Amino acid sequence: MKNRPKLRAPELSGKAMVLARLFRLLAGWLKRAAAVAADGRLPLLSLLAYLLGRAPLVPGIYPFGLAAVMTALKLRGPLAGFIVLVFAARGMTAQLPSSTVQYWFLVGSLTCGAAVLPYFAKLRTGISTAFAIIAILTVPPLLLTAPWLVPEFITWLPTLAAVWALGNLLMPITELNGRRRTVPLDYQELTAVSLIILGTFLGLSDIRVGTVHLQELFGSVLLLTAAQIGGLTAAAVGGMLLGFLTALTSGSLTAVGIYGVFGLLSGLGARRQKLGVSFAFVTANLVLPLFVGNTDVLFEQWAVSSAALLIFFLLPTGCLRRLARALPSTEEQRRNQELTHKRLREMLNQRLDDFARVFEELSATFNQIPRRPPMPDRSCDDYLLSLARKACSDCAGFQTCWETRFHQTYWDMVELLAVAEKKSRIGFGDLPEQVVKYCMQPYQLTTSINAVTEMLRLEAFWQGLLKESHELVINQLEGLSQIMRSFANQMELEVEFDEEWEMRLKAALGRQHIPVESLRVIRTPGGKSEIHMRMEHCGGVQACQEKVARVVSQVLGQEYSVWTRECSDALPRTRCQFVLLPERVYNVQIEAARAIKDGSLISGDNYCQVWLRDGKLAIVVSDGMGYGPRAALESTATIGMLKQLMQAGFDREFAVRTVNSVLLLRSADETFATVDLAIADLYTGELEFIKIGAAPSFIVRRGSGIDIVRSNTLPIGILNTVELEPQVVTWRHGDILLMMTDGVMNGYSGLNEEWLNRVVRRAPQRDLKVLLELILQEAQAVNGGEIKDDMTVVGVQLRKRTGGGDVVEESSINEIPVYSRRLA
Repeated sequence: MKNRPKLRAPELSGKAMVLARLFRLLAGWLKRAAAVAADGRLPLLSLLAYLLGRAPLVPGIYPFGLAAVMTALKLRGPLAGFIVLVFAARGMTAQLPSSTVQYWFLVGSLTCGAAVLPYFAKLRTGISTAFAIIAILTVPPLLLTAPWLVPEFITWLPTLAAVWALGNLLMPITELNGRRRTVPLDYQELTAVSLIILGTFLGLSDIRVGTVHLQELFGSVLLLTAAQIGGLTAAAVGGMLLGFLTALTSGSLTAVGIYGVFGLLSGLGARRQKLGVSFAFVTANLVLPLFVGNTDVLFEQWAVSSAALLIFFLLPTGCLRRLARALPSTEEQRRNQELTHKRLREMLNQRLDDFARVFEELSATFNQIPRRPPMPDRSCDDYLLSLARKACSDCAGFQTCWETRFHQTYWDMVELLAVAEKKSRIGFGDLPEQVVKYCMQPYQLTTSINAVTEMLRLEAFWQGLLKESHELVINQLEGLSQIMRSFANQMELEVEFDEEWEMRLKAALGRQHIPVESLRVIRTPGGKSEIHMRMEHCGGVQACQEKVARVVSQVLGQEYSVWTRECSDALPRTRCQFVLLPERVYNVQIEAARAIKDGSLISGDNYCQVWLRDGKLAIVVSDGMGYGPRAALESTATIGMLKQLMQAGFDREFAVRTVNSVLLLRSADETFATVDLAIADLYTGELEFIKIGAAPSFIVRRGSGIDIVRSNTLPIGILNTVELEPQVVTWRHGDILLMMTDGVMNGYSGLNEEWLNRVVRRAPQRDLKVLLELILQEAQAVNGGEIKDDMTVVGVQLRKRTGGGDVVEESSINEIPVYSRRLA
């Protein structure tokens, strides 16, 4: 093997390396060209560039087309920018000398070529400034080779300044792609859109289709749209501006009066929507003979108005409504804001109500504190016996006092304790006559009585202080619950409602005769659309899962399923409220098995599954200290609080820390519980673990091998702060997660992790119930058939979804299928 020849990759020559690099560049260009060609908006952008190329800012200066090239470079990249440049140059050719157009085409081409370079995107100067620099650097060599272009160079300078200014003003257009549709345009974006409209209007000058002047047609459609969206004010101002611009391009001052009347009358009909605006526009055309005496011009204007009315009627009402929402200070935008605020208040009230229920749960948990019963009479006997041993055991008269005269001595000591409690301390003068007569150690007796009294006083003080602190915390939690219910307007939620899809879904459900009381489509930050619905109770036929989910999937073009459902069949109002989310990639099978400790009637272990708002599933297992009712109380409280906190939307780590703080204050005795929390993302297959004093968990891989997840943290309820060590692993189809309490793992001397590894490898992985039962049977068999501690095993198997869906009933308390048995 030492003399084996080594294989070397063939070395490329310099020319071959250059050719290979050029081939990669060409392949990249072709790929980007295909992407640009597949963009459906490119033809519209090219047409717009042609019109902007024809638009003059002032006579002789045509900067709109070149500014559009800068915007296309920023928005779509170099290739799209070059295509826009070609069409813009074509538009400029109709208005400028060929030499001027060639110069600007050269500068634009160089800018597009520079944009291909990697460092171009890192320039802080901006595309418009880079264009200006390239234009200036191009002038000297151009004038040296063609000195006769010097007179034209004088007109290039103001054009360059206009291109630079317009390019910067149009740049906010590039931000419109990522903005939310419910947010109105800011002033920079509104300025950019207005300049685009102005350039398009100016670019349509001298373009006719038959007898219809396209510039006047475009202006009339704009005017009708402004009346529909902005009402009388927008229509009147828009009419005067259009008339002024038309007068500048055509030289006829009559256009100012015509468009002014059009705008004024059209705005008056805005309250009746399209019909009102159209009727007012027709009325304005009927008074045209008062301004226009030429019959040919009059009929030409009526032809333009008729075409404008037709286009206006063909414009979708939904598009006009969305446009009105995007423009600030419009009636539709104000109405949409009010509707959004109303929905936000409803959602805030619901969310705060969830939070309030969390604090009510915490308050109820404190109310469950086991009360220490009052001290019985025999406790006094215990103190007297302790006093006798402490003060009288070494006395020579012990037999006389505590045997011969027991009853008299007993009541004398009771009287002394009462006096000491009343006066805080006693002295020799407080001793009864019989005690003075018979007691041989009065000093030691009074000292011991004072010590016992002080001990009783301290114990009563701390018990009272603990009771006061508990009551204070209960009152604070109840107060927080009330405060959160009454301050709904103090919290902000970034929620985007999609009203367009809401209307489509309502219409589709109406066609299927499915009555819906409330429907909200919410776009979450994660990109998923949540469908919140409320409808009448279906009587148990699962209309939400069958009919509604199918209709929603058809309308949205994506498979949706019911994620959570809360149905109430209590009269007089029977309602179903449910949430639909996009169909998740994975599904889970969850099983649990447990065995109760010998001699106990109740298990101290508890578990539950929690379906979270973000489409994730949480599995929680908790083991209370010890066994029996007290351990069950601790684990139940831990599970209940964690479930409420996570369902209300609190962060998982915050939820664990809160439960730890509550358990610390919950009882004067030492209590603790373990927390084994696994959060599964059923869209990505990620599995997050948070273990607080819990036993190791195992992931049985589908092929082979077992992954162990451990943590060395202490249980909650011991320290003021709890250490959290979140761990994230990847879950795949067919993998099984095993979560168990320490009664299975280390409750017995013969059981360890290696043993469990061997058991799992021998067990059939496909049958989850058999695997869990085998683990419990082997755990008992290893320890001689005894169950010395509560044992609980929860198994979760991940599977690819093949149709259908699990619906979470929020009213259910424990959703995990479980069997409890005593193992023989």
